[in-house]
Amino acid sequence: MALSYSVYDVFTDTKLAGNPLAVIFDGEGLDDAAMQAVARETNLSETVFVQPANNPAYTARIRIFTAGRELPFAGHPTVGTAIALAEKAHGAGTLDLVSVLEENVGPVRCAVRLREGEASFAEFDLPRKSQQIPLPLDKLGIADALSLKTTEIGFENHVPSIWSAGVPFLMVPVHDVGAAERLEFDPQLWEKTVPFVDGALASAYIYCRGGVNHVAKFHARMFASGIGISEDPATGSAAA
Repeated sequence: MALSYSVYDVFTDTKLAGNPLAVIFDGEGLDDAAMQAVARETNLSETVFVQPANNPAYTARIRIFTAGRELPFAGHPTVGTAIALAEKAHGAGTLDLVSVLEENVGPVRCAVRLREGEASFAEFDLPRKSQQIPLPLDKLGIADALSLKTTEIGFENHVPSIWSAGVPFLMVPVHDVGAAERLEFDPQLWEKTVPFVDGALASAYIYCRGGVNHVAKFHARMFASGIGISEDPATGSAAA
């Protein structure tokens, strides 16, 4: 099976940094099992398969797979694919354009900026507003799964809570950057402690105020063992 693809580094302007993404341009005709097998082979956080759009007014339909399962929506695959399709269609010149990608969560409108000699840029409108999922949470169990003390969980009026804009995340505020960097994620304890939302285990998004970089307002880490991601370098859907 010969497939045309590119690998993009997303959320960075430096090669071999950021969050890598594989974009398979000829995904039409591949069944779910084949796409999942290719995603396992690339072994990146996500792999995107580009297919013709069902609505001819849209740019393309995309399917997003981690090494473990398909996702209805994800941020860095949306950004990376919008840029990849723009560069494939128009080259690496200077251009501003708008595209619409059909994702399982719905159509996603993307604005793309191409500049010769610079890293390309894209942003998108959320396909749906993030919503809180009101489920009971075990603070002690969460702390144990992160190898932290319960006193290190939460700050100001921030407490653990589950939110989803298509993919569920358990947002865990921690006291400071030291706690965020020191934590050790235990996937077995996490699965025993954290609720499932619509059949999917809520992934861990740990955050605090400040950051390693003095200009950062927040510092965050994301773990998604339930979908085959040990730790993600950067996460758009969680930030949504």
